Amino acid sequence: MSLPEPADKRKVMKNAYNTFPAAPDNRRKSHRLLCSDLITLHWGSGRGYGLQEAAVLEDYSPTGASLYMAVEIEPGVPVTIRTAWESFGAQVLRCEWRDNGYLLAIEFDKPRFEESSFLPDHLVDPKDLGL
Repeated sequence: MSLPEPADKRKVMKNAYNTFPAAPDNRRKSHRLLCSDLITLHWGSGRGYGLQEAAVLEDYSPTGASLYMAVEIEPGVPVTIRTAWESFGAQVLRCEWRDNGYLLAIEFDKPRFEESSFLPDHLVDPKDLGL
């Protein structure tokens, strides 16, 4: 078993975009990729003052992601993801307490194709690991 080199992240992302979930209980519109990357999440407080918090990307697909962070954000809240390369919009679908933080499920405003300038670090397809 060989894992893709970091230079092959775009190939991994392209394959994920062309694979749809087989299980009906999978809420993702496309295949999830495991990753680990630090991003900044921005959202409004309802009073005109923006809030921001660091978050860790846990998994990533062209249509959404899972984030682990220290604060709760209610479902339905629009957010902006900021990376070193770009910013893009999303909406919180779920937010659940896990161990010592919150796991957020977000859906991107637009699908993130392999041509986008941001691809998370350590991007791995679970199928390549036999999972």
